[in-house]
Amino acid sequence: AMVAFVKTANTHFDRDAYGLALIFCRMAEEMIEYARTRKVPLAPPALTWEQRCWASRIDAQNKMIRSARRRLLIAEFQPKDEQSKALTTAVYGKALQMLSATPRVAWGLKVEKMSPNTRATGNDYIVECNIADLLVLARPPSELERTVLKIHRDVTQVANPKYDARTNPQVPKKVFSQEVYYYQKIRLQHRKKARLKLTATWAHDGRKTALISLDADFSDKEEPLKDTRLSCIEERLGQPFDLRHRISLSRRGLSVDPWPKAVPPQLSPDVQVRTQMRSFAAQSLSARAVARASSYPVSSLAAEALRQDKLGNSYVAANLWGRCIEYCCRLAQTGSDGKTGGKWLDLRDRMLKRIAELSTGLWKGSDAEALRKMPDLWSVAVATALKAPAQKR
Repeated sequence: AMVAFVKTANTHFDRDAYGLALIFCRMAEEMIEYARTRKVPLAPPALTWEQRCWASRIDAQNKMIRSARRRLLIAEFQPKDEQSKALTTAVYGKALQMLSATPRVAWGLKVEKMSPNTRATGNDYIVECNIADLLVLARPPSELERTVLKIHRDVTQVANPKYDARTNPQVPKKVFSQEVYYYQKIRLQHRKKARLKLTATWAHDGRKTALISLDADFSDKEEPLKDTRLSCIEERLGQPFDLRHRISLSRRGLSVDPWPKAVPPQLSPDVQVRTQMRSFAAQSLSARAVARASSYPVSSLAAEALRQDKLGNSYVAANLWGRCIEYCCRLAQTGSDGKTGGKWLDLRDRMLKRIAELSTGLWKGSDAEALRKMPDLWSVAVATALKAPAQKR
């Protein structure tokens, strides 16, 4: 059976059905690994066919690399001004960062800034964006409260004005006098209006769809922009409008207050607010774009495989499932080279584990029917390959 699988793989390879060839190579590898785990000795002919299987699988993988090459093109955002240019750069940087992270969320995908000379192909994804608002406006301050502060300050010992040696000798000759200042304190609320409104679209294979729309007034949000202050309280103090003295026979009861201090407004500068709004927009937009692009094995391969299978084209469907397997195997690799060698049974288990992670994460919004098939990708691919005709009809 192993020899038959390798021969069938080579037949499909010669017909440019590299995905189907891969499935039969992996089936042969599975048989060989199972025999080794059971400590079944392999005859020299079997070892020779194992080498042929390995070579055929490598050839099929190399052929499939080209079909998986895509670009995520970030077009120049509109209108053409400095704000749009800065946001374009920020989205490009965020997307590049997400796609460079490990574990992988995509492979064969390159992020580029789109220029007027860029020639997009049917495999490319194009992100366009129109920015309606990205502005910061200071609102007039509103008065919240006016109060009077009574501040007790310096204490000195002075002659008692009530003392008289003849008429009032029983009172102390000296008393304590403390200065009392009166200030008016005004509490004002300062606010800035920070508004962001944009619409981004996603173009692929001649079709343009909505990607994301943002319409946010951050000054009205309970959780404002990160590291920004769009609202604050100012406390103004005028000059003392009154000065009095209070007299006490004892020093003990005269406490001294600190001088009052004004609290200036501490709103974030406009430049900082705009920077944080761009960061918010870039994070939201790039996350949506990367999620859409990373759903390629589900939305482009698995969904199309199901569609072809329903049409009775099991040969085409099986070939697509094989391409999907190779793609998902590369997502399971922890190294930067993306090679999918090693023991197939171990790689298959890592692939299925990675599929489970992505199915509840980035792939969550993908084609629902295809997504339900992904946890059983290997068994679905094998079943489709075994029922496929010898060649494409």
